[in-house]
Amino acid sequence: MQSGSGVDLFRGFNEGEVSEVLRRCAGCGRFVLIGPPRSGKTFFREKYLEGRPGAGVTVDEHTLGITTTAKIEGEEARGGSGILGKVMRYLEVMIPLIERLRDMASVEDEELRRVLGDRAPKSVVEGARRRIGDSPHRAYYIPWECVEKPNECTSDADASKALGLIKECL
Repeated sequence: MQSGSGVDLFRGFNEGEVSEVLRRCAGCGRFVLIGPPRSGKTFFREKYLEGRPGAGVTVDEHTLGITTTAKIEGEEARGGSGILGKVMRYLEVMIPLIERLRDMASVEDEELRRVLGDRAPKSVVEGARRRIGDSPHRAYYIPWECVEKPNECTSDADASKALGLIKECL
């Protein structure tokens, strides 16, 4: 999967992350990059890790959170039941998922704890552990400190301005 943008707004931050990945991956055959949806994992892998960790090393990505394969778009065009039917089917899919999120577990893994905190939905923690296995791994995401102090994470003036607006809104 190709990442959307070729511009790295967080070059300094990403270069520091590469050092950490290379340190953890010394002599490994598989490395797992974990993080929230849309956090920049694919961009980071493509721009910074492809060909770097070592010959024969596979870099896998895992998105933390809920994923679903339920698709209902285009149903109206095929004579489906319209928006009410879509909402009802969506809720039928989501309610069991929401129930699963109520079952919390302690997060023991240091990297998972960076992203999920001390406690997280058991299904998310167990799913991540299954994907990671015994492979070295790193949680990748742009930390809140980059929003708090954008000039420490990016030298791009537009990115700093955008992060400042995010901070202002939140």
